[in-house]
Amino acid sequence: MSNNTTTFCDWRVEIYGCDGSNIFVIEVIISLISYALLSISGTLIFYYRYRYMWQGLFVDHGNGIRPLPVDCLLFFWTIASYIRALHSLLMLTNSYTSYLQRESIQELGFTVLCYGAVCYIIGIIYTIPVNYTSGKTTLKVDSKCNISDANMRDIILPRPRTLNYILAIWLLLPTVTVFPCAILSGIYRDHGDGNMGDHWTSIQYIVYFFIDLLFASVGAYYGINFMLILRGSMKEFNRKSANCHQSRNGTREALERLKYTMIYLAVLPLVSGPCWGMYGLARVKIISSLNLQNILFSAMWHTAGPQPLIAVCQYLLAKRVYQHYMGKPSSSQNGSTGSQSNLTLSQQRPTLARSPTSNDFGDYINQPSPNSSENFDIDLKIIQNNSNENNLLGTDFAVSVPAPAYGSEHDVGRRA
Repeated sequence: MSNNTTTFCDWRVEIYGCDGSNIFVIEVIISLISYALLSISGTLIFYYRYRYMWQGLFVDHGNGIRPLPVDCLLFFWTIASYIRALHSLLMLTNSYTSYLQRESIQELGFTVLCYGAVCYIIGIIYTIPVNYTSGKTTLKVDSKCNISDANMRDIILPRPRTLNYILAIWLLLPTVTVFPCAILSGIYRDHGDGNMGDHWTSIQYIVYFFIDLLFASVGAYYGINFMLILRGSMKEFNRKSANCHQSRNGTREALERLKYTMIYLAVLPLVSGPCWGMYGLARVKIISSLNLQNILFSAMWHTAGPQPLIAVCQYLLAKRVYQHYMGKPSSSQNGSTGSQSNLTLSQQRPTLARSPTSNDFGDYINQPSPNSSENFDIDLKIIQNNSNENNLLGTDFAVSVPAPAYGSEHDVGRRA
């Protein structure tokens, strides 16, 4: 297949034989380098987590499967980085032999990227404790600093089985919409019907607008409310526990990791969604002339797309892995790296330990001795285990109070 007859490039899948080829080649080189670095770093971080902190990508909690957000995010985004790096390499070396190959591989990278974001967001929703609802489908959470304040508002919280259906449908959404559009676009172009190919590509990016809008709205809604719950819980613990300050720094760092990840997951789709919607509506006009608009879209597609988001997430995870590797707790005292001394300490007094299905936050927050029943009388609206629902907590931060049914080795002494 030759591109010598083209006067402009569809810079997503071809960069030679058209006006502005030099600019597009530079963008693809930057894309290749960035994705290669992200692939290597993501592999190293994931390898360490797999060797020392592994609990799987999904957990069976009896009512279905729950994705562990951090591991799923890292796993799928590392694979997506490899696929995107491969696509950039094949374009630079002009090794593609058909448009079907070009469209399929470039779209596969973004589809896998969506898988990671979906699993992370659904995992965050699972992390909001179901037992807060007392059997209802909505969760009361305070939007103010004081949890006991009467000013409350509802959070929509689907049941675990409903979340399983949402997870399956959301994972299928990019698979059965944008990916088939990319395949059809490649097939029509290979058969010489460029107009139909352009038609399916336009549909592909219009659909991306709605997918990005869904990511932005759901990610922002549950991310903000989940952080309100965590911050409110920590304020309550600081007020009722004299020893809670020992884990304050570690908890704050966990909240920061969650905050930055959720901000990027919400903000990036909010910015990119309208851009790709406009690109889908006016695609032929945009790529048919070498102007500033065309260059900006191509630069965003190659070098300013998901790379910054992946880099930020890997940086936050690498910091957590480094603390674990060095054997240093996140807080100045009483941090835990899963040693026997921490297991003994946890068994001696009530502990805010990581949930049995939690994913990353492993710093134990020690409470006062159970002899002080007044201090241990923690607001059960904010933190309590529900043996029926198995307390589906687990991201960078997990809060659970071991009840007698959970007062075993399954609740304490787990590796961070």
